[in-house]
Amino acid sequence: MSNDVDGCEIIDDVFYDDSEKERDESEDVKKNITEVSIENITPLEKTEKVEECKRIDSILYGESEQGENETVDVKETGSDLSIEKGEIIDKLPVDVIENVVKESAGLLEVFRSEISTENATIPVQNRENGNDFGIISNILSKLVETVVYNVEGIGEIPKLMDIKLATPEKVCQVKQKRREKPKKQMGKIQKVPAGKADELIQQVRVWFEKEFNSYVQDGKSFQRLEWLADSLTAAIHKASVGDEGALKKIEKRCPPLEMKEGEMSTQTTVTKSARNTSQMSGEKSKGARESLGKSYWQNRAKTYNRLIGKESKQCEIPIGVLEKFFTETTSVTNVPKEVLEAKSSKLPKAQVGEWIEGEFTQKELADALKKTKDTAPGVDGLKYHHLSWFDPDSRLLALLYNECRVHRRIPAHWKEAETILLYKGGDELKPDNWRPISLMPTIYKLYSSLWNRRIRSVNGVLSKCQRGFQEREGCNESIAILRTAIDVAKGKKRDLSVAWLDLTNAFGSVPHELIEHTLIRNGFPEMVVQVVKDMYKGASIRVKSKTEKSEQIQIKSGVKQGDPISPTLFNMCLENVIRRHLDTAAGHKCLNTKIKVLAFADDMAILSESQDQLQRELTKLDGDCTPLNLIFKPAKCASLVLEKGKVNAAAVVNLKGVPIRNMACSDTYKYLGIQTGVETRTSEMDLIESVVKEFELLVRDEELTLPQKLDCIKSFMLPKMTYMYGNSIPKLTELKYFAGETMKAVKSIHEIPHSGSPVEYCQLPISKGGLGVACPKITALITYLVSTMKKLWSDDEYIKKLYSDYLKEVVVAETGRQDVTLSDMAAYLSNETPSKKKNFGYTTFTRIREVCRGLSSIKDAPLHKIKIVEHEGKLAILVQAIEDGPEAVYTESHVKKLQLLLKKEANTGILHRFITQKPVKSQVVQVVLQHPQSNSFVRNGGQMSFSAHKIVHKARLNLLVCNANTWDATSTKQCRRCVKEKETQMHILQVCTYNKSGLITERHNAVHNKVSELIKKGSKRNWKLVDDSVIAGPSVKRPDIMLRSPDGKEIILADVTCPYECGLKGMQRAWDHKVEKYTKAYKYLEARGIKVTVLPIVVGSLGTWWKPTTNSLVQLGIDRKTINEWIPKLCAATAEYSKNIYWRHIKGDRYQSIPMKFGLDKPPGNSWKRRKRRKPPKPAKN
Repeated sequence: MSNDVDGCEIIDDVFYDDSEKERDESEDVKKNITEVSIENITPLEKTEKVEECKRIDSILYGESEQGENETVDVKETGSDLSIEKGEIIDKLPVDVIENVVKESAGLLEVFRSEISTENATIPVQNRENGNDFGIISNILSKLVETVVYNVEGIGEIPKLMDIKLATPEKVCQVKQKRREKPKKQMGKIQKVPAGKADELIQQVRVWFEKEFNSYVQDGKSFQRLEWLADSLTAAIHKASVGDEGALKKIEKRCPPLEMKEGEMSTQTTVTKSARNTSQMSGEKSKGARESLGKSYWQNRAKTYNRLIGKESKQCEIPIGVLEKFFTETTSVTNVPKEVLEAKSSKLPKAQVGEWIEGEFTQKELADALKKTKDTAPGVDGLKYHHLSWFDPDSRLLALLYNECRVHRRIPAHWKEAETILLYKGGDELKPDNWRPISLMPTIYKLYSSLWNRRIRSVNGVLSKCQRGFQEREGCNESIAILRTAIDVAKGKKRDLSVAWLDLTNAFGSVPHELIEHTLIRNGFPEMVVQVVKDMYKGASIRVKSKTEKSEQIQIKSGVKQGDPISPTLFNMCLENVIRRHLDTAAGHKCLNTKIKVLAFADDMAILSESQDQLQRELTKLDGDCTPLNLIFKPAKCASLVLEKGKVNAAAVVNLKGVPIRNMACSDTYKYLGIQTGVETRTSEMDLIESVVKEFELLVRDEELTLPQKLDCIKSFMLPKMTYMYGNSIPKLTELKYFAGETMKAVKSIHEIPHSGSPVEYCQLPISKGGLGVACPKITALITYLVSTMKKLWSDDEYIKKLYSDYLKEVVVAETGRQDVTLSDMAAYLSNETPSKKKNFGYTTFTRIREVCRGLSSIKDAPLHKIKIVEHEGKLAILVQAIEDGPEAVYTESHVKKLQLLLKKEANTGILHRFITQKPVKSQVVQVVLQHPQSNSFVRNGGQMSFSAHKIVHKARLNLLVCNANTWDATSTKQCRRCVKEKETQMHILQVCTYNKSGLITERHNAVHNKVSELIKKGSKRNWKLVDDSVIAGPSVKRPDIMLRSPDGKEIILADVTCPYECGLKGMQRAWDHKVEKYTKAYKYLEARGIKVTVLPIVVGSLGTWWKPTTNSLVQLGIDRKTINEWIPKLCAATAEYSKNIYWRHIKGDRYQSIPMKFGLDKPPGNSWKRRKRRKPPKPAKN
């Protein structure tokens, strides 16, 4: 309890959003007459002007206020056309005046500003050319109601007429809605630069088009294009940071002199001074001391890593050692041509159309940009969103990229990369334990991705066994195929030998001559070969350690990790050896399907029937790889040998003359991130325990807010398990343990008691009144079910046939039936058919049976029914969320959204169980359901303080500590203050006289006062508003708000109430009570011919919104946009007051009342704020 009180007393460091202050508009608006004089206008042709004047005449000489037409006296006044007196008309159209002004002086901006001074005369300066006038500011926001003019004898039109204009009624400006914190699980959002930067980028576009046209006119030399591309990236970067001075210098640059290739320039080289790395690291460390709460929404991933203590390690290997290592690993390989010819003999000649050489279209470029994701920028300092900002329609970049395509070259600057090192594990002082990632210019990466998309789309280039870096679930498919082969060999007691292979420095070892030769052998045209070849010609990297950077290192072999085209080029080069293996290897026959090799980029698995066959095929494969500089690393390879379904732990498989690790029954090999071995079910406790430890760190943290902690769980911690859910089969006890620990963490963060509180409140989506943390066990079961059904429904006939045969074999073995039908398979999967597990062992489909049972049959299962059924000759999923609800059938047509659909069904079942089985604790959730905006603060913090966050969830579950909620029979249940009734939550927050005249009344008044303010700014602001006044007649009731129409024929009575949320019926009773309260007054006024409307305004005491209240506010003249903006604020205000009511009731006079940040009564100034308690500094390390 003491912790809660402290939480209430500490002022939270959250932005306070003051209520908007707008000027009240008086009913009578003074009309200021403003005179505009413009001289030296440009003459117009007589016929055009006569037609325009006739048009104005037809408008001006309509009915006046008196309904009469007046004659116009036209007099010539030299070069001036003066206006002396005129008629009031019904709003002269904007296009009339704009047309006159445009033709006369080109001054459209005259009518787009506002005149605020009376009788202002605006001078207009005539420029030297006499046709282009300067822009006049602060003129007219609305067009005229009074225009008077005199005209005589129109020949050449003289100077623009003087016009007297009536200033229109001022319109209050509506403040823009403040952008809330992220409402979904999204990553760091890149804001498009605005303001000055947006103006500068327009200048960059104009400059680029001008220079590009000059480039075309001057002969399209590559040197000029290179200069233009480099200047463009610099200009975009300077514009994004608003550096106008630097941008002007870039625009003033002259193109370089044309030089022949190899000719030296006379310009001197500018040597850059070395940066003070120690000072830089000091600045970074200083910035890192920023509190987690303040930095979270700026960079969530980085803040999360700081929280769990896993900030990315920085390489401290001396720069000289790194430079030597990478110089050696990227050195020239010189693979003989005859070797290339021999090893590429099995590559197919693909059918490559002429389209691959065609121009890049704007649509092609836009599609490529949509697929990109902002990553760390390269040496140009740009990210993908900068390019989209510069060229929204992709037209300008398409021009640049097409010229590079024509030249078949790219600027030298695009070939420079900065290489950072990511720690892989092992000895930190060994360079090969650090993965190099090249940060290249973003403008080059987009160009590279265009070629990658074209090359990758050519059919037949990659074999079907290569599933890496393609638009398919390659990891899931590779793991499933291997898992099936092992399970079938084990279940049918057959032989199988598997070898997992790992290449040393895979991406960095590919010879450049192999890339060129592979492209030629696959039939790609000369243009594509030269384009790719040029990408690596003269390419260089600078390796970055913690404090230093190396000199430029020329890349003479290997592909760059981080380049979009690199994975495709690597896969194509690896095809040389994969195709030879597929041509000669016998492989392993799994049921009716041959499996020879599985490849996901450099992660390979070789399958054979026996150990001897595996040894022969492995030796031959190594012999094909080594001459191409693709070297296997025996220390990271492993083998598994099954003989008649049993593991041969004594088997020896050699690679390069060295025995590789051979696995026993309990051993596993981490293949594509999943522990794989002979056992189908594997323990995932290491992963689970690591996430649980992160939960503990999050619960103990004092800097993050509750919404930030909740977002941390949903965005970073739980997603770590998603890959495992779909590809591994952990034990159900482990999943149950993890689900329990997750719910405990969520409850601890929100200070909800662990025992006695429903987990449904944590699991329900935020829009359904919960906290939005799905149960991990339910998520795991649904994910695995979806993953399995995707393979049974797969478009890939190879996978579909393998899995269908696998399912049929399992059903035959475990049911004893030989001729099984699709219905038999569906019944088996649905757990409706008894099985003999010993006949085949634990399989993938055994887990599907557990899924159906776990989601519908056991206690606390979320669904009433889920089963696999036969539907139109194929398997489908039948789901019924609640007993009386409809049944839904999901087929392969739903495969893309199947996960979401099943989760939605589960949430429906959980909500139904919560409401029906726990009616007391779900009362507030029922109210939230009819207006989900009441729960938006859970996601974004809303307008609710930290101390209110800590109490509102317990209160909504009726778990606040009070006398009536104790289980001790000897303790009194009476109220500790009034001693009249039981001390329940409702009694404390609504009834108790201890706070009735104080905070309870203040809570009501806070809502009442704010509604009155909104009415005064709404559409009925001209109605007479009376607050808290007795109605005329026999009734003595005092409505909070009484509105009388200007003609006195209509009255609106509005009354505010903040009831305790006793379910939907309780809120409806509060509404009906307010209507019944004014029955006498209604009849009395109606009898006197006055139209009466009674409008209750109901806002729950625990921060909920009663939906009909929205219509009440609309009838009071408040627009819906304003209402939607204020619903969370009003709900937060009632929750804030209820929090203070509760603590004052419990603590009495000891409770120190402090100004509420979001309770609508924050005083001005900062004197009332309490100083933050700072932690003592940590002692210095010795």
